[in-house]
Amino acid sequence: MERVLAASEPFDPTTSVRSSRLIAPDFFSSLVPRLLKAVTCEAPGVRVELAALTESVIWDMGRGRYDALIAPSFRATDELRGTAIGTWPWMTFGRQDHPAFENWSIETWAQYPHLQVGLPAPTGRGAIDQAVAKLGVERRIGAVVPHFSMAAPILTKTDMLLSVSSVAMTEMEQI
Repeated sequence: MERVLAASEPFDPTTSVRSSRLIAPDFFSSLVPRLLKAVTCEAPGVRVELAALTESVIWDMGRGRYDALIAPSFRATDELRGTAIGTWPWMTFGRQDHPAFENWSIETWAQYPHLQVGLPAPTGRGAIDQAVAKLGVERRIGAVVPHFSMAAPILTKTDMLLSVSSVAMTEMEQI
C-alpha cells in the first residue's frame, strides 16, 4: 500500500530504461526519425514502441495499453485528457498540372473527387467536411485507403485531391 501511494520517482531521461508506447497515424512516420534522434540523444535507455491508430484507440488508451496518442484532432473524455503539441497547416494535394489548380477556389475544390486516408469519421463527417459545410460546400469522397503511403501514387495518376495536414505529405514523393 505504501509503495502504491508513495510519490513516483521523477523522470530522469539520462538514466531511464522504460519503454514508451505511442499510438500514431501513419503520417507520423515523417516525424519518427526526429523523435528517435531526440530520444537516443536525451534518453539513451528509453525504448519507443509505435502502434497504428485504430478504432479501439480510446479503449486502448483508457486501459493503459499505451502511454500517449498522437492525433490530428482529439476530443477529451472522462478517461483521457490531451494537449496540443503543435499545429500544421491543412493543404490540398493533387497531381502536377491538375486542372483544379489553374482556377483555384472552394467550388473548384468541391468539383473533384477526394481521396480519404484512414478510417472514416464515426459521424461520416470529419473535420474538413464540417469546416466546408459551414461554407455551404460538400465534397465527394472518391476513394478511401488505409495508409498515407498509398496517397502519392494515387494522386499522381488520377484527378483526385487530398486535403490533409501538411505534415502528412512532407516526406512523400513529389506530386
